[in-house]
Amino acid sequence: MKNIRLSLYIIIITFVLTAFTTLQAQKPSLNQTELADTITNNPPDTVALLFQQPDSLDTLIVDEGMVKRNLNKIYYNPKTSRFPQFLRNCHQLIETKQGRVNIVNIGGSHVQAGTYIHQFRTRLLTTHPDLIANRGLIFPYALAKTNNPPDYKTSYSGTWTPVRNVHKVLEQPLGCTGIAAYTSDTLAQFTITLRDSLLHYDITEVHLLCHSNSDNIIPTIVVNNYEFMPYLIDTKLHRISYAIPPTNDTLTVLVNLHNPTDTFCLSGVYLENFNNGFCIESIGVNGASVPSYLKCERLADDLSLLSPDLILFGIGINDAAAPNFDAATFKQNYLNLIDHFRRENPQCTFLFITNNDSFKKISRRKSIPNRNALDVKQVMYELAEETGGAVWDLFEIMGGLGSMKRWNADGYAQRDKIHFTKIGYQLLGNLLFEAIQDAYNQTIIDDNRELR
Repeated sequence: MKNIRLSLYIIIITFVLTAFTTLQAQKPSLNQTELADTITNNPPDTVALLFQQPDSLDTLIVDEGMVKRNLNKIYYNPKTSRFPQFLRNCHQLIETKQGRVNIVNIGGSHVQAGTYIHQFRTRLLTTHPDLIANRGLIFPYALAKTNNPPDYKTSYSGTWTPVRNVHKVLEQPLGCTGIAAYTSDTLAQFTITLRDSLLHYDITEVHLLCHSNSDNIIPTIVVNNYEFMPYLIDTKLHRISYAIPPTNDTLTVLVNLHNPTDTFCLSGVYLENFNNGFCIESIGVNGASVPSYLKCERLADDLSLLSPDLILFGIGINDAAAPNFDAATFKQNYLNLIDHFRRENPQCTFLFITNNDSFKKISRRKSIPNRNALDVKQVMYELAEETGGAVWDLFEIMGGLGSMKRWNADGYAQRDKIHFTKIGYQLLGNLLFEAIQDAYNQTIIDDNRELR
């Protein structure tokens, strides 16, 4: 009897294990599923921007319930939006290898951190390594004693004082970066080290966005132990320009102050190479709102250098956090800021990125979802309609009101339920890239059908 029972147990266990193994073999892995989705969304007759080898699998292995991938789209009015024409300009660049497309992301701490826009930059430029244009506008955030984007490192000597557009009183005029640092230290200098192993820019020109209180202050740049004088000092646009040997590594700026009464103020560094291709830049200041950028009196001067084709507007999370937030005022502030960009490039396209879900404290230990995000979303759809722009609805993609709690539980958002973790920001960069890619593919398919 015991032998019969033992035999039955063995038969049952063998059957269960066999059934489990068969089910696992039949079930596709997450990567296989996403690969299938990728093929479905990219028919062979499209000119796809898809990056075939994601540089971080961690950014793709997510609970599918956390991200609403069916909502990961670019929304626009096909009759009035400039966004399809922007995509056609990208297509022309890809096909002809001639010209340049400039994309500028502007926002607060999400953008200053630089992780999600760099993920987007990496996805795009590694797909088209022959279309890597310049690195464009950066700021050495170490001078202002704050965090730096991941693709370059900055260090400095001497004493520097920061100025940010979030300050009530601005001790120095600001440009489009919204941040500056000034010094009267005769030993002042700073170093920028490019450290992206995948993207190489071969910088051949450097423009310092700066001003000083003396014509005798002439900064120099050191590259490979050679010191270079400027070839142009433009006091009207507040720029100093240098030609240097091609570099993907390190450059040092010597301020060359002569006495303690001298003052030099830096508000940006523009890294140029005159290559055809895509240039993706980010402008971010921790805590910045729309009015913060309206205080930047030299914004227009700097925009003439950037000449943006697409603005990724990601300002709004700090506006919505204000206790006196008003949707009508928020909208009018945005319209005023848009006017600055329109004056520089009337054909510039605007892509509005809705606020992520976030929480606000109502007591020392309790926080609740910030419902102002709903008003921000509504305003951005209105702005897109009125300006011929488009919307990437991050708020809904991540799950809507209260969803930040789940992102935090899954390791994609920080405990403050406002900011994301590194892999969370990388995920956002992937989602943004894929949304624009899908819109691009569909536009090219539609255009090809009309030609047939």
